[in-house]
Amino acid sequence: MEREDETVSIRVNLLPKPPARHWIGMAGLHGCLPQTCGGYDTYDDACKALVDTHELDRNRRRELRRDGYLELNLHRDANEYIEITECDCASPKDHNE
Repeated sequence: MEREDETVSIRVNLLPKPPARHWIGMAGLHGCLPQTCGGYDTYDDACKALVDTHELDRNRRRELRRDGYLELNLHRDANEYIEITECDCASPKDHNE
């Protein structure tokens, strides 16, 4: 009986791990690949990184946190948008530049 339990345990460990839930923060120009992209463990981490990078004021910070997307001014911010999106792929580190 104990032998069967060991076999079941081994089979369960061979199954692929479920994807890790993480967040992607990106910024760039419309119609192009993102100029910056990074993987973050939490939504707040992604938000903080993008806020710091683009030196957002309180109103724009609140809008980004609420919507996960913010239109920027190309001349002032050097990008046209910021976006935070959820991802569940198996390799979160692939999103980092």
